[in-house]
Amino acid sequence: MTHRISFLISAALTCSATASFADVSAHDVWNNWQFFAQSMGQNYTARLEQDADTLVAYDVLINASDLAMDGMTLTGSLPRIMLQDLPNGTVKITIPESGTYITVIKGEPMLGFDAFEVRSTITMDNTVIASGTPNEISYNILPGTVTYGTEKQIKDGIAIVPEQMVTLLGVHGTTTAKIADGTLISGIDIQADAVTVESNGTTELATMESSFKAAPFNITAAFTNSTTAGNAPTDFMKSLEGNFSYGIGNTTFEMTNGDAAQMMHIVGETQEAQINATIADGSLTYAGTTTNTEVVVDGSAIPFPQIDFGVGTVEFGLTMPLLANSQPKPVGLKLAIDKLRLPEIAWMMLDPQDQMAHDPAALTLDLTGNMVSKIDLINPSAMLDLADGHEPFQPIDLMLNKLFVSIAGATLTGSGDAIFVEDVSKKFGRAPFETANATLSLTGGITLIDTLTQSGIIPPQMSTSAKMMLGIFARPGDAPDTYISDIALQGDALTINGQPLPF
Repeated sequence: MTHRISFLISAALTCSATASFADVSAHDVWNNWQFFAQSMGQNYTARLEQDADTLVAYDVLINASDLAMDGMTLTGSLPRIMLQDLPNGTVKITIPESGTYITVIKGEPMLGFDAFEVRSTITMDNTVIASGTPNEISYNILPGTVTYGTEKQIKDGIAIVPEQMVTLLGVHGTTTAKIADGTLISGIDIQADAVTVESNGTTELATMESSFKAAPFNITAAFTNSTTAGNAPTDFMKSLEGNFSYGIGNTTFEMTNGDAAQMMHIVGETQEAQINATIADGSLTYAGTTTNTEVVVDGSAIPFPQIDFGVGTVEFGLTMPLLANSQPKPVGLKLAIDKLRLPEIAWMMLDPQDQMAHDPAALTLDLTGNMVSKIDLINPSAMLDLADGHEPFQPIDLMLNKLFVSIAGATLTGSGDAIFVEDVSKKFGRAPFETANATLSLTGGITLIDTLTQSGIIPPQMSTSAKMMLGIFARPGDAPDTYISDIALQGDALTINGQPLPF
């Protein structure tokens, strides 16, 4: 949602200010702005009229469908854009009335997914002062308010698109655009004093409401793309390189979902969050973090009066190719949760005798590797068009850089690596590896099993079985209550701690 709103705001602000520079007329600004719009895969048309020192663009039509994914069209309209020549050679740009954006999702009959459209309205009271030279443009967005509203869409008693109102207060910042040797070099640094999002998908059948408030909010970006790239999304992505960053300050959120029989209410707060993304050579690297999150859940949908939990930090990372490629490209997945405070009701159930360590839990999973992608992931229909029996991806190798789980005094760690077979589709139902190795270490596991058995959570028979499995698949480590498993796979031969499986 954040990326889509950012695109619409940037498109509207770009429409009003991208192509201004010193000592040029408003007509020059408009013509230059058209060039920039086309280089970004957009198309703008309007009826131009001169009114004294102001060029007025009436009935502006915005077609950004070439930037949208296959199966989607995105168009917009603005009643007026006013470009006023100022005595100092700069241009003042304003957008007096609200603009409308329509996103049409074509649907997919094979999946039972009907077409629908999303209608949105955007209003900006910012004034933009543009200046620079024809090949290096800078514009200053003066403080103002931006609102973005979406109409509710209901089908069969369910809101497929909720009514939504996004308000950005105190929006200000600068953007730059430079043309050099057929390349468009752009920069964005936009801030908002506060952001609120109110969403209502309530119907006669169910309640679905949410609110989100954050302060402050900022977007920074630096990217390049070819001015001669084709109009298809894949053409644009092939030439796009750069990085994007979203920073969100203190955030509060509230959600209410359910029906008359079962209702759930969630309230939470996050100290701050950061999202970073880099696009290069047709691949995406994404990283997000949140800090100090507290959540409270209540309502008739849960069997307890209230559940509250907290998380110190959450990190999520993803690396993947966006475009089809014949050569291996990096892939990666990282999830790290630190200082996860479980609800008190959970400890009352798991540890009624208060025998366990109630320290916050932690989880880290860090995977990297390489793969060949046979489809463009930005094209949703590519998966459907893939011939039967063909896999969309061919993994090459995989590294388990780190596995770490800590809860109730027990800790599991691990690392490993694997090489995939040349054609994973031929290994259906079997491990698709040529070779694989992993080392797992469990500390405090027996103590945890005994405690759970004493509290009645685990039956004695299950406790005995768990210990027997440890004896088969693990060897004692040097430290007390530590067990280690060295796992190796060579073709179809699997060994653990150097021994073949006993079955």
